[in-house]
Amino acid sequence: MDLRQLRYFLLVAEAGGFTRAAERAHVAQPALSSHVARLEDELGVRLFARTSKGVELTPAGKALSEHGHELFRSVELAKDAARHAGEDVQGNVALGLPCTISMVLTLPLVTQVRRNWPRVALRLVEAHSGWLLEWLLDGRLDAAVLFDAPARKGLKTVPLLDEDLFLVSPIRAAGERDGDTATMDEVASLPLLLPARGHGLRTVIERAAQAADLQLNVEVEIDALANIKKAVAAGLGHTILSHAAIAGELQRQEVRVRRIVDPVVMRTAVLAFRNERAPSFARDKVLEAMRLQVTELVQSGSWPARLHV
Repeated sequence: MDLRQLRYFLLVAEAGGFTRAAERAHVAQPALSSHVARLEDELGVRLFARTSKGVELTPAGKALSEHGHELFRSVELAKDAARHAGEDVQGNVALGLPCTISMVLTLPLVTQVRRNWPRVALRLVEAHSGWLLEWLLDGRLDAAVLFDAPARKGLKTVPLLDEDLFLVSPIRAAGERDGDTATMDEVASLPLLLPARGHGLRTVIERAAQAADLQLNVEVEIDALANIKKAVAAGLGHTILSHAAIAGELQRQEVRVRRIVDPVVMRTAVLAFRNERAPSFARDKVLEAMRLQVTELVQSGSWPARLHV
């Protein structure tokens, strides 16, 4: 097995088909297929099963994919170690951010990294916390910000901040009370637009409702944050989000918010990374910059939250 064969195999796995993988790699499809076929012959197993939509990984393919991503990360770390020996900060860093945090952190973090370490290739991956955890564990990410991350072997988590959650409502919502707060009783009585079950935010909200012995009135499940906010602004219902997630809509006076009380509903954001892997100098610099940006945003009031010191 050589690295080219493994790289082509991973490209096909990620693309879900040989044609799309060949286009991304800018190689002829027969050549790519030949490399994967030789790899299967060498290993004595089938790595892909053909479907009507393309290809899917077999159990053997899934095992090779997991170790393959880890191998390429190790290669990058080896390169980074050699570069660091000359005190030049460079390398590839993949950082995962939940959608609501990406909205406030992406611009200042990219600005600082490009200014201070122009030879660091930063890749920011925006997704739900559960997906980020999976990609972190299988080696596709160097670190990630997660919400209420479960304890996992080999995973180190460092608390960053606590965020209160807010009831987000249309500017003109019939029957709503005045004030800056809303009780869980009131929240449960309103038509809600929330992500589907399994989403981290939905889990936090449902736990709070269960603790108060309340049943939520979820009228529509929407997994796209942007579409949830548009639907609320259009008067189709209410939702529950962090203050930072709707900063732009508040500035444009598209929605109104009230902090949820009785009980207060909050979530904890943690910085997570695999502790069995040798740290990358470039990764450490990016995480240092990220924590600095988080601190500055919270202390300036741009990100309503409570820091963990």
